[in-house]
Amino acid sequence: TEKFSAYNNQLCVHQDPPQEKTGSLEIRPEASKSSSTPKKKFSRSIEDCLHKLYKCIRTKNGILVNSIRALACQALCGLARSEIVKQIISKLPLITDGQLLDLMKEPVLQDKGRYHVEFCKYGFQLIEKVTGAPVSSSSGSSMVNINKSEIVAHTKIVYKEDQLLQLIADHLEATGYHETASVLKKEMLEKSVSPASLAINALVTPNRNSAVGTPVRKFRSTEICNTPLSHSTSTVTSIPPPSVPLKLIVNKKIQTPDPKPTPSRLQKSQTCSGNYVQTPAMRLAKAGLPYGKSQSSNTLDSIVIEYLRKQHALCKNPMLACPPFDLFVPHKCPEPKHKRNADLNCYLRFQKSQSGFQNGGFGGAALRRKLIYGRFRSVRSFRDEEGSFCSSCFINYNGDKSRPRILTGMGLNSSGAVMKIFNINSGEEEYRRDGNRNVSHIESSKHDSLLITSEFERNTSALWRANETFDLIQNFEDLTFLEFAKTTSSRAVGTKYQSAVIIDTATCTEVDEFTNQGLGNAYNSNRATFDYSDELILSEGLIFDVRSKSIIHKLDKFNSTFNGVFHPNGREIVCNSEIWDIRTFKLLRTVPSLDQCRITFNQPGTVIYGIYNSPEYDEKMNCFYTFDAYDYSPIATVDVKKQVFAISVDSAEQYISTIESQFQDYDQFFPAVPGVNSVCRLYEIGKTKEGDEEGETESEEETDEEDDDDDDDDDEDDDDRGDNETEDHEIMIYSDDSSGSSVEALFSLNTSMED
Repeated sequence: TEKFSAYNNQLCVHQDPPQEKTGSLEIRPEASKSSSTPKKKFSRSIEDCLHKLYKCIRTKNGILVNSIRALACQALCGLARSEIVKQIISKLPLITDGQLLDLMKEPVLQDKGRYHVEFCKYGFQLIEKVTGAPVSSSSGSSMVNINKSEIVAHTKIVYKEDQLLQLIADHLEATGYHETASVLKKEMLEKSVSPASLAINALVTPNRNSAVGTPVRKFRSTEICNTPLSHSTSTVTSIPPPSVPLKLIVNKKIQTPDPKPTPSRLQKSQTCSGNYVQTPAMRLAKAGLPYGKSQSSNTLDSIVIEYLRKQHALCKNPMLACPPFDLFVPHKCPEPKHKRNADLNCYLRFQKSQSGFQNGGFGGAALRRKLIYGRFRSVRSFRDEEGSFCSSCFINYNGDKSRPRILTGMGLNSSGAVMKIFNINSGEEEYRRDGNRNVSHIESSKHDSLLITSEFERNTSALWRANETFDLIQNFEDLTFLEFAKTTSSRAVGTKYQSAVIIDTATCTEVDEFTNQGLGNAYNSNRATFDYSDELILSEGLIFDVRSKSIIHKLDKFNSTFNGVFHPNGREIVCNSEIWDIRTFKLLRTVPSLDQCRITFNQPGTVIYGIYNSPEYDEKMNCFYTFDAYDYSPIATVDVKKQVFAISVDSAEQYISTIESQFQDYDQFFPAVPGVNSVCRLYEIGKTKEGDEEGETESEEETDEEDDDDDDDDDEDDDDRGDNETEDHEIMIYSDDSSGSSVEALFSLNTSMED
């Protein structure tokens, strides 16, 4: 009963009061006068109840955020005892991105410090259970930093003792102890240690082939510039990591302390200014502690080792086994790079590929994808005065490849709708079909001349045959979404409420139905889908076996919108930002950039296209995104300055089409929706306007008159395309491509070689 009442209270507090949704409908004055009074009274009564509820919660100190967080961490610590739950938690951004450690920095309410201490306690326990590594408040803010600190802590630090002796000799000589320095150098020579060969300027890379008689450059600074270093087994405090070689530097003018009865005591140096922190020896002298007793825990060797360990911690990829450290040169672990790695320049990669290196070397395929799928050129816009576009798709099954076509679904101002076929090259309308239903989704079969249309609002789908005309085959009621199988067009899977059904497209009958048996995740935008072998079905977060009609596994729910799709590699499921392994059903990783994105794979399955989909407006909706399907790294973010509703990909890998709004500014009273003042825009993959201009200038110098005539025809087509586009349309591409140094002109050469 308590849980039920708490759940009801949560709903009352969380949900917004109902409001009148007018949208773009016309409200008549007489109708509003007769119905506005009861609605206003009802809305006011709900708002009054909510205000009383808010006041009651604040009066009873219900805003105990720190206490709730502590209880949540305590519950997760208990759940982490399960190996499956521990593995899932270890892949969440709460641990991998250091979100939990960020929450531990300070309490939400300053007067609730006791709850924050408890929250930090269970938070550290949770991280230690999940990662298996001890952490503290000074640990890194992410899982990567925790792993790096573990590697640095277990690295065995080894340095050359002769270099340390040389630094000591230089230090003694610089401070005026010339006799002591000469004795030390003499002993070093007797032990075959050349002091002169080790004296190197700190700002110059050391030359290991120096002769014995090389003069030594003295240091001139006054004091030790760095604060004491920390060690896991010593009491020395932490300092900022060093970025320069180690130097023992003091002032030549030093005051000799007065002789004391106890010579083992050390005094504070009078040359220490306020800009520096005292050394450990100075602190011991001030505290009156015998220096000899603390020497076992704080030695020169431990200080040097921790100094080098701090340098090692600055490395991007620290190594567990390191060669001896050089005291005169800042340490840096080598970057992991294979000798056969692909070059960043696309032309050099092409040369290597001609020499036998596949893709130009290791990582060449990824660089190639970033080069091609990080560039898009707006080619054409399809508009119609009668209505606005809702969806689009490319007609993939087409025997005449020289006549590529695109199918668009357009909603009219009335209750009807129209489907049109446009020629991509000419932009002319080839055929249209009037209907009485709107179209929210269109899919063209890759194996036959069949089409599927779906309407989300009325929960209906239809099967069509499209040759030169549209012929309706069958209407399917109560099917919110319908899509073809991946290997054949003889079957299709549909979403029927909380179930998935298989449709035989030849007989237009339901073959099988897969119910969730009360185990579904209840996604807001559930779409049943086949895997790429047509042996599995994913619906409501449940994986069904088509042959046995049984539930194989249920995915954990981390979002309330998207059901997920199968990866073309056949090993993974992409469910919003979570990547699941089909073989082990473990959470492999989380990709925050895929959060709230509806994704589409290209035909080879190497690139992911995504658009941001959220019930509330966000600037991310004005872009479409491309990701590498192998490692889910972002390739480019294309900002079209207008809200994007849908995206479709050409199976020939030449174009993509988007449904975009015509309004650039967001209106909270009349938000943009598909089918209302929207256009279908066509983009060409792998080309930009700047690159095409350079490519045209190069081609004009090398081609003959016949090719020039073809170029003129292309220019005329480009002019025709420009007439269909808006004059002020611009796109901004924010590329994460590391091969940005490649010459744009070479890209046209590379694409021509591919063709």
